[in-house]
Amino acid sequence: MNDFLDNLGANQYQKMHQPKKIKITPQTYIDMNEEFEKDDIPFRISIPTQEAIDKHRSQPSPPYHAPEPVDMVAEMWKKHKEQEQNQSDQDAEAISSYMNKYIPIDDRNSTGK
Repeated sequence: MNDFLDNLGANQYQKMHQPKKIKITPQTYIDMNEEFEKDDIPFRISIPTQEAIDKHRSQPSPPYHAPEPVDMVAEMWKKHKEQEQNQSDQDAEAISSYMNKYIPIDDRNSTGK
Protein backbone atom coordinates (compact mmCIF):
# COMPACT_ATOMS: atom_id res chain seq x y z
CA MET A 1 0.00 0.00 0.00
CA ASN A 2 2.85 2.40 0.81
CA ASP A 3 4.46 1.83 -2.60
CA PHE A 4 1.19 2.73 -4.27
CA LEU A 5 0.84 5.95 -2.28
CA ASP A 6 4.52 6.82 -2.81
CA ASN A 7 4.17 6.34 -6.55
CA LEU A 8 0.93 8.29 -6.63
CA GLY A 9 2.53 11.15 -4.68
CA ALA A 10 5.63 11.16 -6.89
CA ASN A 11 3.47 11.17 -10.00
CA GLN A 12 1.39 14.10 -8.73
CA TYR A 13 4.56 15.99 -7.76
CA GLN A 14 5.98 15.52 -11.26
CA LYS A 15 2.75 16.73 -12.84
CA MET A 16 2.67 19.81 -10.64
CA HIS A 17 6.29 20.77 -11.23
CA GLN A 18 6.52 20.34 -14.99
CA PRO A 19 6.94 23.58 -16.93
CA LYS A 20 3.61 24.79 -18.20
CA LYS A 21 3.48 25.10 -21.97
CA ILE A 22 1.09 27.84 -22.99
CA LYS A 23 0.16 27.82 -26.65
CA ILE A 24 0.37 31.36 -28.00
CA THR A 25 -1.26 31.99 -31.35
CA PRO A 26 -2.20 35.08 -33.34
CA GLN A 27 -5.67 34.67 -31.81
CA THR A 28 -4.09 35.35 -28.40
CA TYR A 29 -3.05 38.80 -29.64
CA ILE A 30 -6.44 39.43 -31.22
CA ASP A 31 -8.15 38.55 -27.93
CA MET A 32 -5.82 40.88 -26.01
CA ASN A 33 -6.59 43.76 -28.39
CA GLU A 34 -10.32 43.12 -27.95
CA GLU A 35 -9.84 43.22 -24.15
CA PHE A 36 -8.00 46.54 -24.47
CA GLU A 37 -10.82 47.98 -26.58
CA LYS A 38 -13.46 46.66 -24.18
CA ASP A 39 -11.64 48.13 -21.16
CA ASP A 40 -11.06 51.40 -23.05
CA ILE A 41 -7.28 51.06 -22.81
CA PRO A 42 -5.57 53.07 -25.58
CA PHE A 43 -3.05 50.34 -26.34
CA ARG A 44 -2.90 47.91 -29.25
CA ILE A 45 -0.55 45.02 -30.03
CA SER A 46 0.52 44.23 -33.57
CA ILE A 47 -0.51 40.70 -34.47
CA PRO A 48 2.41 38.48 -35.51
CA THR A 49 2.19 35.35 -37.63
CA GLN A 50 2.41 31.91 -36.03
CA GLU A 51 5.85 31.48 -37.62
CA ALA A 52 7.11 34.69 -35.95
CA ILE A 53 5.71 33.56 -32.58
CA ASP A 54 7.32 30.11 -32.88
CA LYS A 55 10.65 31.62 -33.94
CA HIS A 56 10.64 33.98 -30.95
CA ARG A 57 9.71 31.24 -28.48
CA SER A 58 12.35 28.85 -29.82
CA GLN A 59 15.17 31.32 -29.11
CA PRO A 60 17.01 30.84 -25.83
CA SER A 61 16.36 33.34 -23.10
CA PRO A 62 19.05 35.97 -22.67
CA PRO A 63 21.26 35.36 -19.65
CA TYR A 64 20.12 37.01 -16.46
CA HIS A 65 22.75 38.56 -14.27
CA ALA A 66 21.45 39.21 -10.80
CA PRO A 67 22.49 42.58 -9.39
CA GLU A 68 24.74 42.71 -6.38
CA PRO A 69 22.67 42.28 -3.22
CA VAL A 70 22.32 45.49 -1.24
CA ASP A 71 21.41 45.73 2.42
CA MET A 72 19.16 48.76 2.18
CA VAL A 73 18.39 48.77 5.90
CA ALA A 74 22.09 48.92 6.76
CA GLU A 75 22.55 51.74 4.26
CA MET A 76 19.65 53.67 5.79
CA TRP A 77 21.10 53.23 9.30
CA LYS A 78 24.51 54.38 8.10
CA LYS A 79 22.96 57.48 6.53
CA HIS A 80 20.89 58.12 9.66
CA LYS A 81 23.95 57.86 11.94
CA GLU A 82 25.92 60.21 9.67
CA GLN A 83 23.08 62.74 9.82
CA GLU A 84 22.94 62.43 13.61
CA GLN A 85 26.72 62.93 13.83
CA ASN A 86 26.56 65.96 11.54
CA GLN A 87 23.72 67.39 13.61
CA SER A 88 25.57 66.86 16.89
CA ASP A 89 28.70 68.46 15.37
CA GLN A 90 26.62 71.46 14.28
CA ASP A 91 25.02 71.68 17.73
CA ALA A 92 28.43 71.58 19.42
CA GLU A 93 29.72 74.27 17.08
CA ALA A 94 26.66 76.44 17.74
CA ILE A 95 27.06 76.06 21.51
CA SER A 96 30.76 76.86 21.30
CA SER A 97 30.05 79.92 19.17
CA TYR A 98 27.36 81.07 21.62
CA MET A 99 29.64 80.60 24.61
CA ASN A 100 32.51 82.48 22.95
CA LYS A 101 30.18 85.31 22.01
CA TYR A 102 28.28 85.74 25.27
CA ILE A 103 30.59 84.26 27.90
CA PRO A 104 34.02 85.71 27.32
CA ILE A 105 36.85 83.83 28.95
CA ASP A 106 39.58 85.99 30.39
CA ASP A 107 42.86 84.08 30.62
CA ARG A 108 44.27 86.57 33.12
CA ASN A 109 41.58 85.77 35.69
CA SER A 110 42.09 82.05 35.44
CA THR A 111 45.83 82.23 36.20
CA GLY A 112 45.35 84.57 39.13
CA LYS A 113 47.59 87.40 37.87
